[in-house]
Amino acid sequence: MSATTIHRFDPTLHREGIIRLWQSVLGYQSAHNEPNLVIDQKLALNDGLFFAATCEGQVIGSIMAGYDGHRGWLYSLAVAPEHRHRRLGTELVLAAEKALIQRGCLKINLQIQEGNESVQAFYASLGYDVEVRVSMGKRIPPAASRHRALADIGGLIEVTPADEIWIKTSDQSTTYLNDLTPFILQVTQWLQDGQLFYGLCGPVVSGPERYQGLLCSLIVRIDGCDWRQESRSAANFKVGPKPAHRNHSFALGHPGGTLIDGYPVIGRYGSTRD
Repeated sequence: MSATTIHRFDPTLHREGIIRLWQSVLGYQSAHNEPNLVIDQKLALNDGLFFAATCEGQVIGSIMAGYDGHRGWLYSLAVAPEHRHRRLGTELVLAAEKALIQRGCLKINLQIQEGNESVQAFYASLGYDVEVRVSMGKRIPPAASRHRALADIGGLIEVTPADEIWIKTSDQSTTYLNDLTPFILQVTQWLQDGQLFYGLCGPVVSGPERYQGLLCSLIVRIDGCDWRQESRSAANFKVGPKPAHRNHSFALGHPGGTLIDGYPVIGRYGSTRD
């Protein structure tokens, strides 16, 4: 039998597998449980309380925990059907409990849908008791919860170059163009290097023809702005056939700190707003 390992969630290694697992096992239908949204919101906390179980490089289990400084919570425990009844669910719960206890947590809570007796029995076997409580919740519409941030998945961002743009069509060919016409991209993913958030990426959906059919990567500048909260900022941008990726030969703020594979690549810096 192949070895199973539990890791802290790594978006580069585990995101796609977690999404497939949740879609097949949890089957959430509500918009606020959309897997990409849940993952991005959890990563924004950077609390280290998100775990993935893998076997032969494939994601086969998950669990998330939360901690408010007093009580802990368990969420999104999922195990692929073909890997059940092998104590994997137990090991995931124990991993989350250990992380919470290390933070000083004194009590761990969880919620189970009414009538799910098998899951209730599973948690009872791990020492969890049914408590007489009334569970209440309030849904907050996204538009009412706060202004839309630049980093919101699905959002539209207008980018206005602040100076002449450069256009590379090969390693040896770079031209410059003084055209400050804005263009618009739709955010489809965050750019991350491990736990480091360094930008956003998505297809260009409007603007001059030179950008059409390409992806725009917005790279954070060293100005203290948190794009997960702010609705406008300055940014370096690179537009090309693929998302920008980190080049560790240079610091992130250096022009060579990110690269795009393929051509053309169009870049400069400019202002952004939702």
